[in-house]
Amino acid sequence: MTVEPGFLQQLKNVDAEVQDPVAAARKKAGMVTLWISTSPNEFFRELRQDAPIFASPLFLIVTRYRDVREVYDNPDVFTIDPLKGKITKDIGPFVLGMNSSPEYDRQKSLLRLAFPREDVARFRQIVEEETAALLEPLASGGELDLVGQYTRLLPAVTMRRYLGVSRIAPADIMRWTRPLFHDIFANLANDPGVEAAAAAAHAEATAALQRLLLKQRGRLVVHSSAPTVLARMLGMRGTPATRMSEAEIRSCLLGLMVGAVDLTSIACVTAILQLLARPDALAAATDAAQQGNEAAVAGHVWEALRLRSPVAGLFRLCAADYTLARGTDRETRVKAGTLVFSSNGSAMQDEAELDGPEAYRVGRPPRHYLFFESGVHSCLGKYFSMTQIPLAVLAVLRLGQLSVLEPLQRDGGFPSRLRVKLA
Repeated sequence: MTVEPGFLQQLKNVDAEVQDPVAAARKKAGMVTLWISTSPNEFFRELRQDAPIFASPLFLIVTRYRDVREVYDNPDVFTIDPLKGKITKDIGPFVLGMNSSPEYDRQKSLLRLAFPREDVARFRQIVEEETAALLEPLASGGELDLVGQYTRLLPAVTMRRYLGVSRIAPADIMRWTRPLFHDIFANLANDPGVEAAAAAAHAEATAALQRLLLKQRGRLVVHSSAPTVLARMLGMRGTPATRMSEAEIRSCLLGLMVGAVDLTSIACVTAILQLLARPDALAAATDAAQQGNEAAVAGHVWEALRLRSPVAGLFRLCAADYTLARGTDRETRVKAGTLVFSSNGSAMQDEAELDGPEAYRVGRPPRHYLFFESGVHSCLGKYFSMTQIPLAVLAVLRLGQLSVLEPLQRDGGFPSRLRVKLA
């Protein structure tokens, strides 16, 4: 019986098989990228055991929980620079593309005023109304494309209402956000086709948002008792200290949409598929959903996603020589200019931090769930996502027995179609 060599051994074998160092590095880079995409749990498990801070041909991979947190907790060393140029180009002046700075502090403070946590209750009501509307045709059973008709559409319609951009069609929001997200977060090779699609989406979205702002020009007072994000931004323009330019408003609205649509869809689809693969967990989550127990459903959702993280990790650029994991047996000197891949997905399965990390166990400490954590760039909409994702899953499970009719289809790595049947 032939035993497949481990991931690290396969990389070593390339050096023996390919004589040209450049070609060898290119091949190994492709292998690492493929493994992160298709076999992340298995690949990161081997790295945590044998090479927890691993210098791959493309970037340094950080896999242990404490080391991942150390990267995020030192934003002046591990900067957002790998994404900064793309975010500025594809979205505009938006906080996600800014390093820790006075500019970052100013915009984040303004966004907290326009996009406050106190709005979560009102956002929950919007999500509940939209999930009911989207799933109403399935109340008595039937078939559904879970992605196209639900998990991508839901965040588009909820953010459209909450942000105050109802003049923009949900189909337009979905058409813009995917190429922008793809170019910013998944186009490491700078594919010209991906960049061109993002440029076209940016131009169309910016023009539509500018037309919307032109209709609102001069409106400085928020009249509604439950104002939208856009209404608040316009109201804030009446005070010099909180005034945002039209370009800044456009980029913030677009950035919030880009951050919401596909990530929410990926999380919902992944959680449902993980539950379907675990009959006992699915039964417990379904029972909780039918009782309307949102907290219990959320517990299942986060544990399911911990075992298959929607995002494997985030990139940072080391701005100065730094010793990572100092004083441990994995202590590593990281040179300035090194591209670093900090793996949240691996950290959430770190044997040194979690008890029985491969076991499905609802109720783990909140600190072990790193879906929204990245230091100063931790998710701005964290509490809104923590509301919408479990509610979206709950609404599906409440309808009855769910079965998958065909394998999940993908488009450039993104879920694009998943036909399911509800009985």
